[in-house]
Formats: sequence, C-alpha cells, structure tokens
Amino acid sequence: MEVAFEVGPDGIELTYEDAAPPYDPFAALSPPDEGAAVEDRRVGGLGVLLVAAMAEQVRYRRAGDRNRISLLIRAAR
Repeated sequence: MEVAFEVGPDGIELTYEDAAPPYDPFAALSPPDEGAAVEDRRVGGLGVLLVAAMAEQVRYRRAGDRNRISLLIRAAR
C-alpha cells in the first residue's frame, strides 16, 4: 500500500494505491436512508460517503494489478 499527496496553492491531491483485488469504493455510493432508525440502516459505507463529500473530485482506476484512488480537495477560500 502506498499513499502520496501533493500540496498546491489550490488544494491537496491525495493518491492511495494497493495491490488488493479490484474494488471501486465509489461505484455504489448511496446515501443512507435518513428516515430509517439507526438500528435499521445498513452497516458500513458512511466513511466513503464522507470522503466523497469532502473531495471535489474522486477517481478510481485499476492500473495493472493495482487499485488507485485519487482525491482532490480544494483549499478553502
């Protein structure tokens, strides 16, 4: 697993890469049912939703035998 980031004047670009089986965590994002009781909601997925909401851009791609996730988080102005 590798994590890299680049800080620029407009924000941060973060890249996460691993050699796990192919998996796009952003492919099936669906917001939780806010009308349901907490105990009736499905477990998991909220962290991915939070990250996607904070980032201006999220990308997944399979590069050879590696998963690559890139996030672009803009600086507050």
